[in-house]
Amino acid sequence: MCRERGLSFHGWREDGMPLCGACNDGNAYYYWHGASGHAGTFGTAAGLSQLGMFYLNCDRPVFLEALNVMRDGRGLGFDRSNVFPEGHGHNGFTGTAIWFSRKYDIGAVLLTNKWAWLDRHDPGATNEARMDVFYHLLGQSVPSKT
Repeated sequence: MCRERGLSFHGWREDGMPLCGACNDGNAYYYWHGASGHAGTFGTAAGLSQLGMFYLNCDRPVFLEALNVMRDGRGLGFDRSNVFPEGHGHNGFTGTAIWFSRKYDIGAVLLTNKWAWLDRHDPGATNEARMDVFYHLLGQSVPSKT
């Protein structure tokens, strides 16, 4: 996002800068001054659970449209890829995610911090771990990569 606008940054934030109530996303920090909807899922487990329950039970067309309308391969706020089996979800850079399946009336919130346990030079992908949890909750096997 910054690169697309001719902006650049080196590193994250100043060393020792407290990070409280802000997303851990360089684009959000440098371009959006600390907050942006694209920056992923963050909040309390209770708050994100309430959001998931809202979408599991909602029947208002404007919210259902946000789940099902796709633009550039993504929904309006929610992803419908194979990471989120038979449902919708949104993830975050540090490993967080919210997922819910209206078909199965089930959902999950993951609040993780991959920086705490992965090599900082190669943070790796966390979709595999997300998929393991979500597919397990449905009693299904994770699709194999082809």
